[in-house]
Amino acid sequence: MSELFKSDVFFFISSVGFVVLGMIGIIIGIYIIAIARDIKIITKGAKKQAEGLYKVIDIIGEKMKKEGEKISDFIELGLSYFKKTNKKSKK
Repeated sequence: MSELFKSDVFFFISSVGFVVLGMIGIIIGIYIIAIARDIKIITKGAKKQAEGLYKVIDIIGEKMKKEGEKISDFIELGLSYFKKTNKKSKK
């Protein structure tokens, strides 16, 4: 075979190889972009849920604070009652 024919065959095979590798690269790129979009959608949903969770925790905290104030008022009332009865009984 002549050297010119061998080089033509080599360049043809390498060109086909590069085209195939390019197509595979494009396909992989498309999948990576699709996966990145899915991850973006998932993180947006998780962020919204986390914000909702923060609101719920704030509401629970406020309710606990109010209930704690009620309980502390009740305890103070009871202690003041016992202090009054103890002072009366000591006299």
